[in-house]
Amino acid sequence: MLNLTQWTAILAYGGSHIYYNYCIICMLYCVLQRSVKPKTVWRDAICLFGINAAYFGVCSALGFGLLKNFSLFWLVFYLQERFLFHVPKNAARFFTLYVTLCTLSNILFYYGIAAVLMHEPLSYFENVFHPLDFRKIYALSVSYMSTTFALRYCTKEKNAAPLRHLISSMNQMGFMLVSMGVLFAYLLFQGIMYGSLHSVLLEKIWSLSGCIYISTGFRLTLRYAIKLSYLYHLDEKNIQLQQALERQKKGCFRPD
Repeated sequence: MLNLTQWTAILAYGGSHIYYNYCIICMLYCVLQRSVKPKTVWRDAICLFGINAAYFGVCSALGFGLLKNFSLFWLVFYLQERFLFHVPKNAARFFTLYVTLCTLSNILFYYGIAAVLMHEPLSYFENVFHPLDFRKIYALSVSYMSTTFALRYCTKEKNAAPLRHLISSMNQMGFMLVSMGVLFAYLLFQGIMYGSLHSVLLEKIWSLSGCIYISTGFRLTLRYAIKLSYLYHLDEKNIQLQQALERQKKGCFRPD
Protein backbone atom coordinates (compact mmCIF):
# COMPACT_ATOMS: atom_id res chain seq x y z
CA MET A 1 0.00 0.00 0.00
CA LEU A 2 1.41 3.36 -1.05
CA ASN A 3 1.74 6.07 1.56
CA LEU A 4 1.08 9.79 1.10
CA THR A 5 4.67 10.61 0.14
CA GLN A 6 4.67 7.95 -2.55
CA TRP A 7 1.31 9.04 -3.97
CA THR A 8 2.59 12.62 -4.02
CA ALA A 9 5.66 11.51 -5.99
CA ILE A 10 3.49 9.69 -8.55
CA LEU A 11 1.14 12.66 -8.96
CA ALA A 12 4.11 15.03 -9.23
CA TYR A 13 5.61 12.86 -11.96
CA GLY A 14 2.34 12.58 -13.88
CA GLY A 15 1.56 16.29 -13.64
CA SER A 16 5.07 17.45 -14.54
CA HIS A 17 5.30 15.02 -17.47
CA ILE A 18 1.92 16.08 -18.89
CA TYR A 19 2.79 19.77 -18.57
CA TYR A 20 6.20 19.07 -20.14
CA ASN A 21 4.50 17.55 -23.19
CA TYR A 22 1.99 20.41 -23.27
CA CYS A 23 4.90 22.89 -23.47
CA ILE A 24 6.43 20.88 -26.32
CA ILE A 25 3.20 21.11 -28.33
CA CYS A 26 2.87 24.84 -27.58
CA MET A 27 6.45 25.39 -28.77
CA LEU A 28 5.89 23.47 -32.01
CA TYR A 29 2.65 25.26 -32.89
CA CYS A 30 3.96 28.70 -31.96
CA VAL A 31 7.18 28.52 -33.97
CA LEU A 32 5.37 26.92 -36.92
CA GLN A 33 2.62 29.58 -36.63
CA ARG A 34 -0.23 27.11 -36.45
CA SER A 35 -3.46 28.52 -35.10
CA VAL A 36 -5.24 25.80 -33.12
CA LYS A 37 -7.81 25.70 -30.35
CA PRO A 38 -6.64 25.18 -26.73
CA LYS A 39 -8.47 21.84 -26.55
CA THR A 40 -6.51 20.68 -29.61
CA VAL A 41 -3.25 21.57 -27.88
CA TRP A 42 -4.24 19.62 -24.78
CA ARG A 43 -5.44 16.67 -26.87
CA ASP A 44 -2.10 16.51 -28.68
CA ALA A 45 -0.24 16.95 -25.38
CA ILE A 46 -2.09 14.02 -23.80
CA CYS A 47 -1.40 11.92 -26.89
CA LEU A 48 2.30 12.80 -26.74
CA PHE A 49 2.38 12.09 -23.02
CA GLY A 50 0.82 8.66 -23.53
CA ILE A 51 3.36 7.67 -26.17
CA ASN A 52 6.38 9.02 -24.28
CA ALA A 53 5.26 7.59 -20.93
CA ALA A 54 4.78 4.19 -22.57
CA TYR A 55 8.21 4.47 -24.20
CA PHE A 56 10.00 5.34 -20.94
CA GLY A 57 8.01 2.65 -19.12
CA VAL A 58 9.08 -0.02 -21.61
CA CYS A 59 12.71 1.17 -21.43
CA SER A 60 12.62 0.94 -17.63
CA ALA A 61 10.99 -2.51 -17.72
CA LEU A 62 13.66 -3.74 -20.13
CA GLY A 63 16.35 -2.38 -17.82
CA PHE A 64 17.61 0.25 -20.27
CA GLY A 65 19.86 2.83 -18.70
CA LEU A 66 20.03 6.53 -19.49
CA LEU A 67 22.47 5.98 -22.34
CA LYS A 68 20.26 3.53 -24.25
CA ASN A 69 17.12 5.38 -23.26
CA PHE A 70 18.05 8.73 -24.77
CA SER A 71 19.99 7.20 -27.65
CA LEU A 72 16.61 5.98 -28.89
CA PHE A 73 14.40 8.80 -27.59
CA TRP A 74 15.53 11.32 -30.21
CA LEU A 75 14.42 8.95 -32.98
CA VAL A 76 11.05 8.25 -31.33
CA PHE A 77 10.41 11.95 -30.83
CA TYR A 78 11.48 12.77 -34.40
CA LEU A 79 9.01 10.23 -35.79
CA GLN A 80 6.25 11.68 -33.60
CA GLU A 81 6.88 15.15 -34.99
CA ARG A 82 7.03 14.05 -38.60
CA PHE A 83 4.06 11.69 -38.71
CA LEU A 84 1.77 12.79 -35.87
CA PHE A 85 2.18 16.56 -36.02
CA HIS A 86 3.42 16.92 -39.62
CA VAL A 87 6.42 19.06 -38.74
CA PRO A 88 8.68 19.84 -41.75
CA LYS A 89 11.89 17.83 -41.89
CA ASN A 90 14.36 20.61 -41.04
CA ALA A 91 12.20 21.94 -38.22
CA ALA A 92 11.70 18.41 -36.85
CA ARG A 93 15.46 17.86 -36.72
CA PHE A 94 15.98 21.10 -34.85
CA PHE A 95 13.13 20.56 -32.36
CA THR A 96 14.19 16.95 -31.75
CA LEU A 97 17.70 17.93 -30.73
CA TYR A 98 16.47 21.02 -28.86
CA VAL A 99 14.02 19.04 -26.71
CA THR A 100 16.41 16.11 -26.19
CA LEU A 101 19.32 18.36 -25.18
CA CYS A 102 17.24 20.39 -22.74
CA THR A 103 15.60 17.31 -21.22
CA LEU A 104 18.69 15.15 -20.88
CA SER A 105 20.89 17.93 -19.50
CA ASN A 106 18.30 18.75 -16.84
CA ILE A 107 17.77 15.10 -15.90
CA LEU A 108 21.51 14.49 -15.52
CA PHE A 109 21.88 17.73 -13.56
CA TYR A 110 19.15 16.97 -11.02
CA TYR A 111 20.13 13.31 -10.78
CA GLY A 112 23.64 14.51 -9.96
CA ILE A 113 22.30 16.76 -7.20
CA ALA A 114 20.16 13.92 -5.85
CA ALA A 115 23.19 11.58 -5.89
CA VAL A 116 25.14 14.05 -3.76
CA LEU A 117 22.29 14.64 -1.31
CA MET A 118 21.35 10.96 -1.02
CA HIS A 119 24.98 9.75 -0.87
CA GLU A 120 24.27 7.30 -3.69
CA PRO A 121 26.45 6.49 -6.72
CA LEU A 122 25.39 7.85 -10.10
CA SER A 123 24.62 4.29 -11.21
CA TYR A 124 21.73 4.31 -8.70
CA PHE A 125 19.93 6.74 -11.05
CA GLU A 126 20.62 4.92 -14.29
CA ASN A 127 17.08 3.52 -14.30
CA VAL A 128 14.33 5.43 -12.52
CA PHE A 129 12.37 2.31 -11.52
CA HIS A 130 15.19 -0.12 -10.73
CA PRO A 131 15.46 0.00 -7.80
CA LEU A 132 12.17 1.77 -7.13
CA ASP A 133 12.91 4.80 -5.01
CA PHE A 134 10.35 7.61 -4.97
CA ARG A 135 13.09 10.15 -4.32
CA LYS A 136 14.32 9.45 -7.85
CA ILE A 137 10.82 10.12 -9.17
CA TYR A 138 10.82 13.47 -7.39
CA ALA A 139 14.15 14.32 -9.03
CA LEU A 140 12.76 13.33 -12.43
CA SER A 141 9.66 15.49 -11.87
CA VAL A 142 11.81 18.51 -11.02
CA SER A 143 13.83 17.83 -14.19
CA TYR A 144 10.70 17.93 -16.36
CA MET A 145 9.45 21.12 -14.73
CA SER A 146 12.85 22.75 -15.18
CA THR A 147 12.85 21.82 -18.88
CA THR A 148 9.49 23.55 -19.38
CA PHE A 149 11.18 26.93 -18.88
CA ALA A 150 13.32 26.34 -21.99
CA LEU A 151 10.26 25.16 -23.91
CA ARG A 152 8.02 28.03 -22.81
CA TYR A 153 10.76 30.47 -23.84
CA CYS A 154 10.10 29.55 -27.47
CA THR A 155 6.35 30.18 -27.20
CA LYS A 156 6.85 33.96 -26.92
CA GLU A 157 6.60 35.61 -30.31
CA LYS A 158 9.75 37.71 -29.80
CA ASN A 159 11.70 34.45 -29.31
CA ALA A 160 9.78 32.33 -31.84
CA ALA A 161 10.34 34.74 -34.75
CA PRO A 162 14.18 34.42 -34.69
CA LEU A 163 13.82 30.64 -34.58
CA ARG A 164 11.77 30.76 -37.78
CA HIS A 165 14.58 32.68 -39.48
CA LEU A 166 17.07 30.11 -38.20
CA ILE A 167 15.06 27.12 -39.40
CA SER A 168 14.61 28.69 -42.85
CA SER A 169 18.32 29.54 -43.15
CA MET A 170 19.98 26.47 -44.65
CA ASN A 171 23.58 27.54 -43.88
CA GLN A 172 23.00 28.41 -40.25
CA MET A 173 20.63 25.50 -39.77
CA GLY A 174 23.35 23.09 -40.85
CA PHE A 175 25.80 24.68 -38.43
CA MET A 176 23.26 24.53 -35.61
CA LEU A 177 22.37 20.87 -36.20
CA VAL A 178 26.03 19.84 -36.22
CA SER A 179 26.70 21.81 -33.02
CA MET A 180 23.66 20.31 -31.29
CA GLY A 181 24.70 16.84 -32.42
CA VAL A 182 28.14 17.31 -30.86
CA LEU A 183 26.60 18.54 -27.59
CA PHE A 184 24.18 15.61 -27.57
CA ALA A 185 27.06 13.17 -28.07
CA TYR A 186 28.87 14.75 -25.13
CA LEU A 187 25.76 14.35 -22.96
CA LEU A 188 25.58 10.69 -23.91
CA PHE A 189 29.21 10.37 -22.87
CA GLN A 190 28.19 11.87 -19.53
CA GLY A 191 25.60 9.11 -19.26
CA ILE A 192 28.36 6.47 -19.37
CA MET A 193 29.22 7.36 -15.77
CA TYR A 194 25.75 6.27 -14.72
CA GLY A 195 26.70 2.74 -15.63
CA SER A 196 29.61 2.59 -13.15
CA LEU A 197 28.98 0.93 -9.82
CA HIS A 198 30.87 3.51 -7.76
CA SER A 199 30.86 7.27 -8.09
CA VAL A 200 33.03 9.40 -5.88
CA LEU A 201 32.07 12.97 -5.07
CA LEU A 202 34.51 14.30 -7.67
CA GLU A 203 32.75 12.34 -10.44
CA LYS A 204 29.37 13.69 -9.34
CA ILE A 205 30.68 17.25 -9.38
CA TRP A 206 32.24 16.66 -12.79
CA SER A 207 28.89 15.41 -14.06
CA LEU A 208 27.13 18.51 -12.72
CA SER A 209 29.71 20.85 -14.22
CA GLY A 210 29.40 19.03 -17.55
CA CYS A 211 25.63 19.67 -17.61
CA ILE A 212 26.20 23.35 -16.89
CA TYR A 213 28.84 23.49 -19.62
CA ILE A 214 26.49 21.88 -22.14
CA SER A 215 23.59 24.21 -21.25
CA THR A 216 25.79 27.29 -21.49
CA GLY A 217 27.39 26.17 -24.74
CA PHE A 218 24.00 25.38 -26.24
CA ARG A 219 22.58 28.81 -25.37
CA LEU A 220 25.62 30.62 -26.78
CA THR A 221 25.60 28.55 -29.97
CA LEU A 222 21.88 29.09 -30.47
CA ARG A 223 22.21 32.84 -29.90
CA TYR A 224 25.12 33.03 -32.37
CA ALA A 225 23.25 31.05 -35.04
CA ILE A 226 20.10 33.17 -34.60
CA LYS A 227 22.05 36.41 -34.98
CA LEU A 228 23.78 35.20 -38.12
CA SER A 229 20.53 33.93 -39.64
CA TYR A 230 18.90 37.29 -38.91
CA LEU A 231 21.79 39.12 -40.56
CA TYR A 232 21.47 36.87 -43.62
CA HIS A 233 17.74 37.60 -43.63
CA LEU A 234 18.40 41.36 -43.59
CA ASP A 235 21.00 40.93 -46.34
CA GLU A 236 18.48 39.09 -48.53
CA LYS A 237 15.90 41.81 -47.88
CA ASN A 238 18.46 44.44 -48.84
CA ILE A 239 19.25 42.65 -52.09
CA GLN A 240 15.53 42.39 -52.90
CA LEU A 241 15.04 46.11 -52.24
CA GLN A 242 18.02 46.99 -54.44
CA GLN A 243 16.66 44.82 -57.25
CA ALA A 244 13.24 46.44 -56.90
CA LEU A 245 14.81 49.95 -57.06
CA GLU A 246 16.81 49.01 -60.15
CA ARG A 247 13.67 47.70 -61.87
CA GLN A 248 11.86 50.90 -60.90
CA LYS A 249 14.67 53.07 -62.30
CA LYS A 250 14.71 51.12 -65.56
CA GLY A 251 10.95 51.60 -65.80
CA CYS A 252 11.24 55.36 -65.21
CA PHE A 253 13.95 55.86 -67.86
CA ARG A 254 12.41 53.55 -70.44
CA PRO A 255 12.19 55.40 -73.79
CA ASP A 256 8.68 56.04 -75.14
